[in-house]
Amino acid sequence: MTTMSGTSTSTDAFGGARAHGPATAASAIPWATVLPLAAVMAYTDGFWVVSLRGAVGAIERTDAPFRTWLTESTVILPVFVFAVLGSLIVALRRRARARPRTRGWSRHSCWW
Repeated sequence: MTTMSGTSTSTDAFGGARAHGPATAASAIPWATVLPLAAVMAYTDGFWVVSLRGAVGAIERTDAPFRTWLTESTVILPVFVFAVLGSLIVALRRRARARPRTRGWSRHSCWW
């Protein structure tokens, strides 16, 4: 939608308005972080589940543990992508809200 000043705005996933341009570039989602983190978490979780299944003796469900681990982890990967994406969105929103809007060095401005 276009405002009276001519700048374009849109609504984000949470219903808030945001302007397009260089101000929102700093708060972009880092996909180079989302995808590797989600993959590591999914395959680690899948390994943990298959290991526990073998430790408790449920061998009939895992006749081929490597194939079972790979299949189950690959199936659950999109869930982890959305979980990591959601948590990064929440973290970036909290960080943007908590960041002080002062110019120059002050006692309360930190790099985090």
